[in-house]
Amino acid sequence: MRLLIALDVVRGYAAKVEGQPERFALPPGKSPGAVRKQLEAMLENVAGAYERDVEGKVARLTTVLSPAIIVLMALIVVFIVFSVLQPILDMQNFVQ
Repeated sequence: MRLLIALDVVRGYAAKVEGQPERFALPPGKSPGAVRKQLEAMLENVAGAYERDVEGKVARLTTVLSPAIIVLMALIVVFIVFSVLQPILDMQNFVQ
């Protein structure tokens, strides 16, 4: 309920807030504009926290995936090398 009230205030429903103060339950003595500014600052704070959290998780994921990708590429190269060498060695055994 409080989130819906906050979203209404942020979206600019100031006229509705002033017309029906009992529905929106603004803090006493605060105007919709003041509540909006306070809410925007709080939401920016939350967005910054989530951004830092995501950046940290992405950094950890890349540090884990980098060695795994290198090992996978090495296995692919070894497979290709053996695929090329096997017919050559089979031909050598066939000649003898």
